Amino acid sequence: MFIRIKKVKKRNGNVYEYAHLVHGIWKQRRLSVESGKRTFHSYKNSVHEYSRFMGRVYRFQDLYVELSFADLYGYSFSEFVQDHSLSAIYSRLIEHRLLCRGFIRKENVLQYGSLFVDLERLIVHDGERDTVLKLNPISGYLCSHTLIDLFQIQKIQTRLEGKSLLQKLRAAGITLTPVDFFVLADKLLREA
Repeated sequence: MFIRIKKVKKRNGNVYEYAHLVHGIWKQRRLSVESGKRTFHSYKNSVHEYSRFMGRVYRFQDLYVELSFADLYGYSFSEFVQDHSLSAIYSRLIEHRLLCRGFIRKENVLQYGSLFVDLERLIVHDGERDTVLKLNPISGYLCSHTLIDLFQIQKIQTRLEGKSLLQKLRAAGITLTPVDFFVLADKLLREA
């Protein structure tokens, strides 16, 4: 599954982007009937099925001041990982990314204008409906769906699960250095 962005031009002339969750299905063969004879042809293309509407997209990939984890919180990422639970680690990683993009922490919610990110309830909202935040130039869509996917990973046991963790982190807009990812993956391996 992946997120597809579509542009929509409104009557007033403004162009907005909206996100949809898409499921790609690869078809391998195609059946054709010619003069009563059935033949299979190779068909190497995918069919995309729209699963659901995700909401309006707000872009933040150009709006950032890159601060390291230690500069923002006063301790390194590896020190934080050793002492805290996985949900606290995921929350702090997302909070770090959003604070670098100009969000402000108010109680347990991160806010930028009318946009809200609640990491306890795992929602990204603009006050009325769900939204999607584009955090990186390539991938990096933070929304309720990617938050739920990330917070469901509580342990890894195989290499494929480690790759899945890396994909979920990137899908939510979190980029880690190889050393930081190794520290996080090591903690998840020890949890198993």
